Amino acid sequence: MGVRDGIVSSAAPAKCVGAASFPKSEHLCGKKDIALLMKDGRWGFAGCLKYCWRPREGAGEARVSPGEGASKVAGETSAGAAAAPVSRLLVSVPKRLFKRAVKRNLLKRRIREAWRVRKIAGIDLLLQYNSGELCDFAAISSAVESVIAKISSSRG
Repeated sequence: MGVRDGIVSSAAPAKCVGAASFPKSEHLCGKKDIALLMKDGRWGFAGCLKYCWRPREGAGEARVSPGEGASKVAGETSAGAAAAPVSRLLVSVPKRLFKRAVKRNLLKRRIREAWRVRKIAGIDLLLQYNSGELCDFAAISSAVESVIAKISSSRG
C-alpha cells in the first residue's frame, strides 16, 4: 500500500517470474552456507571481479524446474519435470574501496543484473567487486560472462 500525491494505492507491483528473475531463493545467505562456500569453494579472478564458487549438491535444497520460476520449494517436485538445483548468489562490494553506500549499491545492482540475465544452474557463487574504479555495466557484464565461462569449463 503506497501513498502518492494524497492517493492511497493498494496495488502490488508486478512480480517477475521465470528464468530471468532473481527471487529470494536465489540469494546466498546464512552463516553456515557462506562459511561452507568460503571453505570449500574455488577462487578466481575475472576482470573487475573476484569470485568463489562451489557446486550445489544434496537433497535438502530448493530446486527449480525450467519454466516454473522459483515457485518450487524444498521437497516439492512436479511429476515428469527434471529439476535442477537453483544457483545462489552473494554480491559483495567492499567499503574500503567505496565509502559511499550509493556507489556500493549501484555496483551491486549492476552485478546482480548481469548475473540475472546469464545465470547458470547448480552452483553457489560469491562475486566480489575488486577494482577501485567505478566500472560501467558493460565492463561488469563482460566480467560476469567471463566468470560463467570459467565455471562452465571447469565443471566439465
